[in-house]
Amino acid sequence: MRSNRTISIVGVHAEGEIGDVIIGGVLDPRGCSSMYEKLVYFRDQADDVRQLLMQEPRGRSSQCMNMILAPCDPRADAAFLTLESDEYPPMSGANTIATATVLLETGMVEMKEPVTTLKLDTAAGLIGVTADCEGGNCKAVAFDNVPSFVYVLDYKIG
Repeated sequence: MRSNRTISIVGVHAEGEIGDVIIGGVLDPRGCSSMYEKLVYFRDQADDVRQLLMQEPRGRSSQCMNMILAPCDPRADAAFLTLESDEYPPMSGANTIATATVLLETGMVEMKEPVTTLKLDTAAGLIGVTADCEGGNCKAVAFDNVPSFVYVLDYKIG
């Protein structure tokens, strides 16, 4: 059977955790003003992409995939959504590392040696990334995650 769709994917992992990156073949949804709105769009109206790639025979429950999209935040260099076999998490550390590596090593975002800094737009918010680069490769990637907070401290259960 011939496929009527071509999706370009770069195979990558972060310390063994699969986080392949979709670099082409998926259209950016129109009319979304935030990456969270894009997450909701794919989850509620275009989940066929995730199901096609993340379910057997192509995918498996232990893998993740990341989809490069246009950023909504003007401060961002690029944007991505993370796809898992059963959901779209707003943020993932290993997937941020995998996506930043692919963006830099494929030239989608300019690599500056020895250190490249960039900002990635995610459904959770803007993530700052610092990549140690040498010889056209990412040697290490670190990031500053979105702020978090404790809702209740020392909550007693039962």
